[in-house]
Order: sequence, then C-alpha cells, then structure tokens
Amino acid sequence: MTLPANFSEADWKIVSSLPSMVGGAAALADNSGIFGTLKESMANVRAIMEGLKTHPDNELIKALTPSRENAKELKEMALARRTEIMNMLKERGVQSGEAMVALTLEEAGRANAIIDANTDPNTAAEFKAWIIEIATKVVNSAKEGSKLGFGGVLVSDKEKQFIEDLKNVLC
Repeated sequence: MTLPANFSEADWKIVSSLPSMVGGAAALADNSGIFGTLKESMANVRAIMEGLKTHPDNELIKALTPSRENAKELKEMALARRTEIMNMLKERGVQSGEAMVALTLEEAGRANAIIDANTDPNTAAEFKAWIIEIATKVVNSAKEGSKLGFGGVLVSDKEKQFIEDLKNVLC
C-alpha cells in the first residue's frame, strides 16, 4: 500500500484502518453468535474488496484495496491492518463491542476530516459511501438473536443505530 503524497503517515494510518474498523464494529454492534460473526467477518472482507468494482476510478479506494490477483499483497495488507487495529484497541483499552463501536465512530470522525482536507469532493464522497456500504453489507450478512439459524432479525436496532451514527459522522 503506497502512501499518497497528500497524506501524512499518521493521517494515512487513520484512513487506511477505517474500512476494516468499520466492518469489525458493524460485526460487534450486536451479538450474532459464532456462525453469524464468521459470516460478518467474511462479508467485511468481500465488501472492502468490492470497493474496486463499485468505485473503480477512486484513487483513494484503489490505494486501500489490493488487487485480488496479488494474493501475497492482499495477505500482507490484511495482516498489517489487523496488527495496527489490534494495537490501537489494546492501547485504548477496548474490551467490548460497545467500546469498539465508540472508538470506530471516533476514528471515522477523524478520518472524515482528513479525507475532506486532502481529497477532492467527489473522491471524499465516494470514499464515505464505500465506508457506509461496508458497514451495511456486514450488518445484512447474518441474523441477530437467532438460535441455530432460526428466528432473530436480519438487522438489529443496535446495528441500525451504528449505521445511522456512522452516516452522521461522515456527512
């Protein structure tokens, strides 16, 4: 992942971690159980990668999303982001889904200001739409409150609230 010229290293770290953080927070916004959490984790990866299809001309999304053809780069980038996020969670004492959601919304606000200051309005709008798409796809990938796949709701009130809060932070 190449650091774009108009971003400081610290700012790029915030921006580049946001897609994975948002997907993780969406998965942790409410309890989906073991299988639901697995589905949501996979949906997060797919939604991030789909950014290349849905926003093919966005240079910022291209810089954040490795090509599927380069498995080594994909693995290295995923591990680097995971390490950065895990270190941040540890430093901030995050130990619950609620704390992850709160931290993610805080980081989204910081990333929002960085994106607005360092990119053109179209690039910024597409990036923000992509971030919301990631969260939406994750919360729609597994039921909440079901028992062995029976019952439950597709999107819980907590997940809906996370999406609304994320939209408010990014707009």
